[in-house]
Amino acid sequence: MQIADSQKIKIMMAELNIKNASVLANMLGINPQVFYDINSGKCGISQNVVDKIVDKFPTVSRDWLLTGMGDVIISGDAGAVSQSQGVVTVTGKSGNINNGLTQEMQIKLLDEIKAQRMVTERAQVALERNQAHLTASQSEVKTCQEQITTLLELLKKE
Repeated sequence: MQIADSQKIKIMMAELNIKNASVLANMLGINPQVFYDINSGKCGISQNVVDKIVDKFPTVSRDWLLTGMGDVIISGDAGAVSQSQGVVTVTGKSGNINNGLTQEMQIKLLDEIKAQRMVTERAQVALERNQAHLTASQSEVKTCQEQITTLLELLKKE
């Protein structure tokens, strides 16, 4: 039996203790209208939404979101994420981690981490570009040194 995408979202939110679609949308950084459209049957769960869900909640099964087959939550040492009164608890191999940060604070921290990753990626691209320029410059210097050596040898012969 095929599970409707609207049901998948409801089941997943129940598993993660997320109270409504607006909270989920806020956590994923997407417009809440996306989930209202899925709930109304106007559209299905897009690959982009699946990617955002799995990035944010690695314990949620990508296959289950796409096909409805298997378990919602990946079993094993992956752990789980739950929320109670705005405080997020992560359950994993080492037990529970309750950092006391509200969901809003965690979202801000995650946004800052994403921003820092973007800065790092941009710096990496700039570094690679500069490395390419450096390599080209080193090649030019080597060519000039070879030419100087050749000219010096010619001057010595004269």
